[in-house]
Amino acid sequence: MTVERVQSRNLHSAWDTDLVKEVESGSTAEATAEQLNEDFQSNPATDSFKWQSGESGTADDLARESRGLAESEIYVPLSIPKQPCQTEMASCSNAPPAVQDLDVNLDPAYTDTASAVVRAQLTKAGMRLATLLNSFWP
Repeated sequence: MTVERVQSRNLHSAWDTDLVKEVESGSTAEATAEQLNEDFQSNPATDSFKWQSGESGTADDLARESRGLAESEIYVPLSIPKQPCQTEMASCSNAPPAVQDLDVNLDPAYTDTASAVVRAQLTKAGMRLATLLNSFWP
């Protein structure tokens, strides 16, 4: 599936909003969930957690997975330098010059790959949530 060029204000909004909207493709939440489920049934997502057997991993495990994906699928392909986390930053305008001066181009090849990552992460999140809810209300 080819995703049209994503026009975002910044990389954060591209991943948090625009790429998710691409996955939705104008459908309802229910239709999107059904499509993600069908995709998963025909091509199960790989996941380092045993969420299918009720073991969802810890919050730290999930954060490590997300960070690893951010590095391998977002920052490295765009040649974004790794910077230490600066929690005192009030806004992106306070980011290091090496980050502020980047010309980030989200071309179709990048957004195709990114869309696949978003689809897999949304699917895993839904499955993990369903497993958690099922553990409370079997």
